[in-house]
Amino acid sequence: MDAFESGEAVVFMAGTGQPNRGVTITSANYVFIMNTEWLSEVTLQIEDRVHWSGQQKEVTIHYILSSSTVDEDMWELIGQK
Repeated sequence: MDAFESGEAVVFMAGTGQPNRGVTITSANYVFIMNTEWLSEVTLQIEDRVHWSGQQKEVTIHYILSSSTVDEDMWELIGQK
């Protein structure tokens, strides 16, 4: 994380369980979320960590979902919450 924030690394990969717990990722401007969480608040917290105070870049967030899988059902459920 330190290498990413300082610009020494261009990619930071983490599961959705990590970045929503006290990590600020203001060096990121492209985020790819490849799994959804049952609680929409967890996913929204990840988005918030990138939009945190100090972010100076335009941020683009992509959700990568697989068709005909549980991803579609989870996405629909999250949208209802």
